[in-house]
Amino acid sequence: PLFIFDTSAASFDLNDENSNTEQSKMLAAIKAATQQHKASVWIIGHVSKGSAQYDVKNQSSRGASSIESDVQTAVTMGRDLTAGANAPTVLSIIKNRISTEFDELNFRGELKEELVEDEFGDIQTVRLLVGQVSKSSYSQRKEIKDSVKATKKAELDERKQLDVCSKIIKTIEQSNSIPSRAFVKSILGGNSGLFSYAFNYLSDNGYLIARYLYPNEKPNAVSSSNRSGLFLTDKKFGDFDVMSET
Repeated sequence: PLFIFDTSAASFDLNDENSNTEQSKMLAAIKAATQQHKASVWIIGHVSKGSAQYDVKNQSSRGASSIESDVQTAVTMGRDLTAGANAPTVLSIIKNRISTEFDELNFRGELKEELVEDEFGDIQTVRLLVGQVSKSSYSQRKEIKDSVKATKKAELDERKQLDVCSKIIKTIEQSNSIPSRAFVKSILGGNSGLFSYAFNYLSDNGYLIARYLYPNEKPNAVSSSNRSGLFLTDKKFGDFDVMSET
């Protein structure tokens, strides 16, 4: 037989659930009873408030630590907080005295609709929650998490680069005379590396050109000795541009 206690706090009368002594006595009594009847026991509890913010692999049960150290297998179950809106529910083994083929399971639910005919011959829509179970691992989930994080960072960096590109073009357009690279950088300020990347992108992709000025052309430079100026081409820069290494 299988006995399930849900939850441990509601099932067992302990004066102090944080007491290792009380928890150990409770588990010893349960083990003695199960061995006599050759039964298995599942004890379901809540995770501690302090560990709820962590990945399911690093969570721990509420109360004394002996409840995990004295059992044969301890698992945690919760949403994969790093996986976004479609995060699966993960069952993760955090302690096990028995060797297993894998240490995690993913549970995904999908709502499906089907048209059925009721007893009166009318067509009705029936909604079904279909569950899928698959093997998983912490390292596999971490790899996916790191990949998503890297993608988001790349998208953020690209938006920053596009923004700097737009500001460079706007500064050149609004300049009363021919601006130099140093002049544009002094107006925009900010990260020098980001500015250099955006400037080189605009130059390499034909949005602007930099050349030496003719004697009759008036520079708008930080230094009066700087005779290099920036000129926009007819190529239009917009949000459709995709930043990439060139």
